[in-house]
Order: sequence, then structure tokens, then C-alpha cells
Amino acid sequence: MDNADFTPGLIPGQFIAWVTFPGIIIHELAHVIFCLITRVPIHEVRFFHPFKTPPGYVLHGKPQYFVSTLLITIGPLLVNTLLAMGVFILAILSKEVKLLLFFLLWLGTVIGMHAFPSTTDASTLLDETNERIKSNFLVVLAYPIVLLIYIADFLSMVWFDAFYALGLLFLGGYLIGVSTFTLL
Repeated sequence: MDNADFTPGLIPGQFIAWVTFPGIIIHELAHVIFCLITRVPIHEVRFFHPFKTPPGYVLHGKPQYFVSTLLITIGPLLVNTLLAMGVFILAILSKEVKLLLFFLLWLGTVIGMHAFPSTTDASTLLDETNERIKSNFLVVLAYPIVLLIYIADFLSMVWFDAFYALGLLFLGGYLIGVSTFTLL
């Protein structure tokens, strides 16, 4: 279950949820996709509800394998990052149509902003790592991932998630050989 607190800085969480709702939906969809891929049963899904905390979540069964837990946890990082970069590349390629450009820049940004797993995802991964470390020492490799999730969550107070999305924009431009500074 995701328990992302969408209150960076002094801006109310419900406002952030409304402005970034596509990113929340894609984040939860990524969890669902990786539950389906790893055949972990899904009990309940809320893709978006701005008046609830959290505004989105996926409740699923306990994965049989550690790699399933890991994939479900980092699913949004993979899916949101790749999708945001794809949207940014479309924005760069459609820069002549200003309205489409602005829409795609907003869409890529809000999808990229919700790429990081929540602290609830990190807690689940941490619990699973602690439980399975006795039987498989390789799961110790998940500890740095948990730490990075907590650091990213902490830094979201200073808009780290937005800077991450902006970095994806520049990376997308770099990959197709176009300067993103010329977009506007």
C-alpha cells in the first residue's frame, strides 16, 4: 500500500494530488502491473481519490519470492521514469505546437514526480528484507534501495521529485540530440 504524503513545502496535499493526478494513477498502475507480472494477488486498488490519504494505493498479497517484492516496490520508478521520458521526447518532437508542448511537459513532469516508491513501499521492502535475510543473504542488497527511497521522500520537501522529473526532460532531449533549452 502506498502512503505517500503529498505535502511538499507549504502547499496542501490535496492541491498537489489534483495537479499531479496522472502521476499518481500511473504510479499505482505500475504496482498493479508488477503484481500481475509476479502473480501476486491484488486485494484492492485505489488509483486516485484526492480527498483521501493516501490518494492512491494497491493492497496485495504477500509475494512468495523476494524478487517479486522488489519488483512491486520499484515498479513505479521503472514505469513512471520510462513513461515520463517518452512523454518528454514527444514534447520535444512536437515543440512547434505550443499547446501540445505545454500539455506534454506538464504530463511528463507529473508522471516523473511520482516515480519514487512511497515510504510505505520502502517499509514493506525493509520488512521483507529483514524477514528473508536469514535464508538468503543476497537480499541485503535491498537495504540501499530502501535507504534511497527514504532519502527521496525526505528530499521531496524541497521538490526533489520535481527536479528528478526535470532531469528526465533533459535526459530525453539528450537521448534524441535536441537541446531542451530551446523548447520555449
